[in-house]
Amino acid sequence: MRLSGKKIYPNILFSLKKPFTIFAKNNSMHKEDCILIGKIGRTTGNDGNLTAHLNSKIPEFSDDIGFLHVDQGPGELVPYPVEFLSGTHSTVRLKFEFVDSVEEASGFVGKDLYLSLADINESEDTILSYHSIIGWTILNSDKTVVGKISDVIENPGQDLFVIHKGEKEILIPVHEDFIVDIDEDKEIMVLNLPDGLLEVNE
Repeated sequence: MRLSGKKIYPNILFSLKKPFTIFAKNNSMHKEDCILIGKIGRTTGNDGNLTAHLNSKIPEFSDDIGFLHVDQGPGELVPYPVEFLSGTHSTVRLKFEFVDSVEEASGFVGKDLYLSLADINESEDTILSYHSIIGWTILNSDKTVVGKISDVIENPGQDLFVIHKGEKEILIPVHEDFIVDIDEDKEIMVLNLPDGLLEVNE
């Protein structure tokens, strides 16, 4: 069904005061159910188009995705239907349905952009967002406790786990070759760390 050339989406409630603002009625998401994929950059053109800068290490997903989720402040993420998404892996051109002017699009500038884990292309690998592993316990391959993940620093060259054990802060490169085992139920990650890496943090 279409109305004025626009798709009709169930469970979406539109504000009469701000028609371009979409409030999720039943489709709101929590951050632990999504992965942070990037940040909306700036408006482009006069028709509500936006640019978005994607993180360097994100799982593959289809460019005909139905919804992306925008962090509009404290609380749950707000889903917005995608009219089109195109561009390179690092920078994309994006337009949301019902956002048809520079004024409407400007409200999205600088907002974090999330993708539902359910929309990531199927893979045999375990997919975890950085946000979802905060607080997890890190064990070395000999099962000694390294500490708990307090943050993940995203860098162009190398992302880093920030791990705390008491007052001690440890920085460990995020590298899939280091990961031996993941226990989502117990929130434990086992790493096979190179000799001397922990001593560097002394």
